[in-house]
Amino acid sequence: MPDFDVLIIGGGVAGLRAAIAARRAGPTVALLSKVHPLRTNSAVNAGGLNAPLGSDDSVAEFARDILAVGEDLADQQIVNTFAAEARDEIVWLDRMGVPFNRDSTGRLARRSLGANRHNRTCYVDDRTGHMVLQVVYEQFQREQGPAFLDSFVTSLITDDRDSLGAIVLSLRTGSLELFTARAIVLATGGFARLYAPSTASIGTTGDGLGWAYSAGARLMDMEMVQFHPTVFPGGPGLMISEAALTQGAQIVNETGEPLVEAKFESREKLARAIYQALQKASGSAFLDLRQLGKDQLSALPQTCELLEAVAGLDVTKEPVPIYPAAHRSIGGIETDAGGHTSLGGLFAAGECACNGLNGAGRLAGNTLTEALLFGRKAGEAFVAFHQAKFELKAQEDTVIYRAAVPAGGS
Repeated sequence: MPDFDVLIIGGGVAGLRAAIAARRAGPTVALLSKVHPLRTNSAVNAGGLNAPLGSDDSVAEFARDILAVGEDLADQQIVNTFAAEARDEIVWLDRMGVPFNRDSTGRLARRSLGANRHNRTCYVDDRTGHMVLQVVYEQFQREQGPAFLDSFVTSLITDDRDSLGAIVLSLRTGSLELFTARAIVLATGGFARLYAPSTASIGTTGDGLGWAYSAGARLMDMEMVQFHPTVFPGGPGLMISEAALTQGAQIVNETGEPLVEAKFESREKLARAIYQALQKASGSAFLDLRQLGKDQLSALPQTCELLEAVAGLDVTKEPVPIYPAAHRSIGGIETDAGGHTSLGGLFAAGECACNGLNGAGRLAGNTLTEALLFGRKAGEAFVAFHQAKFELKAQEDTVIYRAAVPAGGS
């Protein structure tokens, strides 16, 4: 029966970052994932990561944009914490080797993605999630912690004390095994794949939320689901990043007339405008990239390649049909900033968690930064939790010993 100090369930960016943080603090850590980490939903994040890095930006301005997109339903304290610490994760990624785009001075290039009113989104062309995932997985491998891949958790085992664990089905052998631990960090992603069409990877089915709820943990804001406005309607839910809009693409109708002004608009507002246009008789919506020059299109290599391969479209010659599709869940397992859930010893981070950061909507460019920052915090929180339990156990043992030994005895 494998036994560890902490089980990290989920191999995306949040789970890997939690595992790195916990491992570097000393505890024994094991990673469980039903798919290989490089095939997790983190890889489909194309646009970039937000942090207030420029002299024209600030923590307060970043927080303001987060609150605005969240319809002022976000937790102000969580937002302030996130806005103040986001920069640290970008710097860490840069030092670990993510090949971010650079400007003419050699500094990190930044663009304004979605409703961000400042250039604060760092990026690697339109392959940011893929590149970040590669580097974070490499850092996890350097820690030499055990990883159990193709392993599907069927249920959690919890109580009020030390016994925590997971029943795990090996997808390779079909065997069941019990893993035990002092704590569990859930980083299993959201549930957007429950919708069709959806931009989420095929494994994003809300597994962790189901286990947590069955174990007695609280969920929150489950009605909040984000839709992405620019998705090719045919095939596997091919998402076109808002980076295309940043580069100058336009959302137009069937006659080529602008359908909606996309600058500084949230995904929710754009999706709603496109949906309303499609409800009209013979209404259609397209993303027109034809006016973009070679330099602008060079920043969207993956977008151009996928549209040609999946849709058979040459973006330099014809507009791309688009339709809103389910993109990311906003609600999830209720946590605080450290990832603590309502159950002792159970933590959550990433898209499966909900700590109040996003309110009614997530600001474009925040997803990867959120996964990194709160993944790290969950890994660090376990260390503090484990130390507190160790000290409590030592105190209880002392009390028992004193009660058992008569005064003046030995």
